[in-house]
Amino acid sequence: MMVESKAQVVDTLQLKNGQLLIGEFKGWNKNEISFDIADIDVVDIESKHIHSLNACQNKYRIETSTRKVYYSYLKCEQPGEFIIVHQDEIITIPFHEIQIITPYLNRGKTDGYIALGYNFAKSNGFGLIALDAGFNFSTQKLLIQGEASSNIVHNQGEGFLRNREMITVNTYKTINAHWQFGARNQYQRNTQLGLAYRHLMGLGVAHNTITSHHCKLYLFTGLAGMLESTLDKQRYERIEIPLHLNLELFQLGVKNLSLSHTQTLFTGTNSEKRFRHDATIRLSLDITESFSFTTYLYYNYDSAPVLITAGSYDYGWNSGIKYEF
Repeated sequence: MMVESKAQVVDTLQLKNGQLLIGEFKGWNKNEISFDIADIDVVDIESKHIHSLNACQNKYRIETSTRKVYYSYLKCEQPGEFIIVHQDEIITIPFHEIQIITPYLNRGKTDGYIALGYNFAKSNGFGLIALDAGFNFSTQKLLIQGEASSNIVHNQGEGFLRNREMITVNTYKTINAHWQFGARNQYQRNTQLGLAYRHLMGLGVAHNTITSHHCKLYLFTGLAGMLESTLDKQRYERIEIPLHLNLELFQLGVKNLSLSHTQTLFTGTNSEKRFRHDATIRLSLDITESFSFTTYLYYNYDSAPVLITAGSYDYGWNSGIKYEF
């Protein structure tokens, strides 16, 4: 019988050698757990040595290797598997499917990354610095994601300048395991396309189309309002329909290699039928638990640039070191 309360004032961990530990379960990261043994200290134990674990002092955020996320207390009724209650449904999770377990805090969970590298851009030849950063904040019902990138290049006669920037913030309200309602806010700068700035604000729905051990795919569409200014200070406004696709592939041949790919198509709703396309493909190779080598290609296309003298497309390559926290 599943008990979802704090009636059990201690957590219990039983090892396969028969040893029983009493204390507080602190978390599970891939193949290792942390357990605070009462009146002794926190110890790290490989998951292959665990027979059973009951943790009812705290509620936990459980992420599986199939990229599914649950919030529940933890109880073992059979060796090597958890029984949890999620949205009034009893679910069984084998130990070998556990990716990360962390105590659930009412203020949510935050993680992110920063990256520093070198870039090549179509408009400027080899540049100097590529800066990237991102964050995620999640609760049971809310997900906020942010990403930012900036390329600093050197042009003869002009010195150092920012030739491309992109800042994106997405906020999603969870409807169920597959559907989310969300808002998207984006700032873009691109001298090759003649943009001093472009602001996009939109509302729509996102669908978690594929969630598996090696693949994650979601789609987003809706309506977006656009405000942009050219380098010669002309301003334009319009409504667009975005279609955003995000694909992530994990453990490509080896456990520490992953690939992500995003495609965003924008179609204008006015009679001009302007078409835009942004794409990024990124490859990451984990070096340590926190550091990885990352390299990515980006491509931007505009069928009707607002500045007549601007190009209709831009592309570039970035490569560097990424730190995750």
